[in-house]
Amino acid sequence: MEHSDKHLSILLDIQKQLGDVKSETRGQSEMLRALNEKVAIQNGRVTKLEGVSNEQSVLISNWKGRLVVLASIISVGIGLLSSWIRKQVGL
Repeated sequence: MEHSDKHLSILLDIQKQLGDVKSETRGQSEMLRALNEKVAIQNGRVTKLEGVSNEQSVLISNWKGRLVVLASIISVGIGLLSSWIRKQVGL
C-alpha cells in the first residue's frame, strides 16, 4: 500500500505541476496575443505613414519640376527682354 501511495503522490504532484504549466502558458499566450494586436496596429500606422511620405515625395518632386520649368521660362524671358532693350538703346 505504501508503494501505491508513493505513486499516487507522485502522480498528484505531476498533475499539479501540469496545471501550473498550463496556467503559465495561458498567461504567456494572452500576453503574446496582446502584443500581436499592438504590432498589427503599429504596422498599419507605419504603412499609412509610408504612403503619406511617398505622396509627399511625389508632390515635392512635382513642385521642383514646375519650379525648374518656371525658372527656365523666366530666364529665357529675361534674355529676350535684355536683347530687345539693347536693340532699342543701340548697344
